[in-house]
Amino acid sequence: MGFDATESPRDVAFCSHAILQSDVFVVENALEDPRFAGNPHVNGDPHIRFYAGAPLIDSAGNALGTLCVIDRSARRFDEPDRRLLASLAEQVVAHLELRSLTSRLQSELIEREAIELQLEIEANHDPLTGLANRRMFFTELDLRLAGTGNPGVGVIYLDLNHFKQLNDTIGHAAGDALLRHVADALRGAAHPGDLVARLGGDEFAGLIDCDDETELHVTKARLLALDRAPMHHRRPDHRRPSSRRRCARRTR
Repeated sequence: MGFDATESPRDVAFCSHAILQSDVFVVENALEDPRFAGNPHVNGDPHIRFYAGAPLIDSAGNALGTLCVIDRSARRFDEPDRRLLASLAEQVVAHLELRSLTSRLQSELIEREAIELQLEIEANHDPLTGLANRRMFFTELDLRLAGTGNPGVGVIYLDLNHFKQLNDTIGHAAGDALLRHVADALRGAAHPGDLVARLGGDEFAGLIDCDDETELHVTKARLLALDRAPMHHRRPDHRRPSSRRRCARRTR
């Protein structure tokens, strides 16, 4: 029979008795059972007469709920019926535990992938600026030089004039702020496909695909536009980058 109610008060619920058992709990005729003869679910809708419930007990011994059968007519429930209901309850528990295990494994896998991604980011990026580091820059350079399809690879190298003097006179905190500022400016000036890296100290480099020196000059001018960005410290000349550039042709 169907039961429209989604929940029932524990003091009148048949299942509150079944969940306390270690085996199948059976009420063949609720009207003749003093524990349920006055139950509102017996005397009123849904007029329960028969109830059989098997506790859902997990491998740790926790009672998770019950699997029950209800009828409006009194009926017998023999030993084969009990074994069948108990077997179904075991299958339900196995399914619940499998779903819980699958969910836990998925969560662990997601966590592991997130850790691996973070480790990869840390291995290939400068922790101060977030730019690619020397390792990633030269790995990408080797890949582009070994690849096919583009005629050349352009490399732009930049360093900051008098950076050590700035650190010595203003302090490392100001120097770090300057490096981050330069990194943000380079990152904002880069086009999709460009790779901007901090090689170490005050050294930066840009890696682009280029057809000729003209294209490289255009890219250099775009990256060096950071020189016009405001930087608030006492010695403005310290922020001016110098640059070298080269367009390397792939050997065919």
